[in-house]
Amino acid sequence: MSIFINNIKRIIRDKGNIITMILTPLIFIMFIMGNGNINKLNAAVIDKDNTSLSKMIVNMISSNVNLKDIKEEEISGKLLNEQIDYALVIDKGFTEKIIKGEDIKLKGYKIKETNISVPLNIYINSFVSSIKNIAKSCGGDSKKFYKALEYYEDGSFKAEFKPLGNRKRVLTYSSLGFVVMGMLIFSLTSSNLSLEDKRNKTFYRVFSAPISTKSYMFQNILSYYVLS
Repeated sequence: MSIFINNIKRIIRDKGNIITMILTPLIFIMFIMGNGNINKLNAAVIDKDNTSLSKMIVNMISSNVNLKDIKEEEISGKLLNEQIDYALVIDKGFTEKIIKGEDIKLKGYKIKETNISVPLNIYINSFVSSIKNIAKSCGGDSKKFYKALEYYEDGSFKAEFKPLGNRKRVLTYSSLGFVVMGMLIFSLTSSNLSLEDKRNKTFYRVFSAPISTKSYMFQNILSYYVLS
């Protein structure tokens, strides 16, 4: 295993390889840990309907995001300045149309280039879809609808919105990613040893000794793998 041992010594002797192998991933991991605070989504809801249903929607959203108090005309500016990630407008007459069984949708606003608000949008649409089904079953009777809504609010709809998942899990995945990246860079750098051996004719001198090509390549690859 002379090739294997010699390669280990050559790799460790190069300070650049040590930096690539150990320090680079650590620096990135420390950076991620220092800046990896996962905050709640910033959202705004403009409730023009002001009914029990619209208030229920506002409460549902506010329990899962940082709710900002803004005016409708401020939506575009707040989104562009990244002060909010998502805005929802509940138009006047929304509840009345829901009870009548009309096909009506809430107005959601976000920046097209980002998908950070997609889970919240799905969450809201799922809720509204359930409300529409309740309204249909009530046949346009507002008293029956609000009674069913009370039952629904009391226990039927228990969901939790998590925009970015568990903080510890996200940090772990990010850290592992940087470790793997460091390993790949290190392997690429170390593999240059074989090319260097060919350039300075060491590659050919090695085969004057009793060693096969397969053994030479195996020991090279093994040394890269062990240190990575």
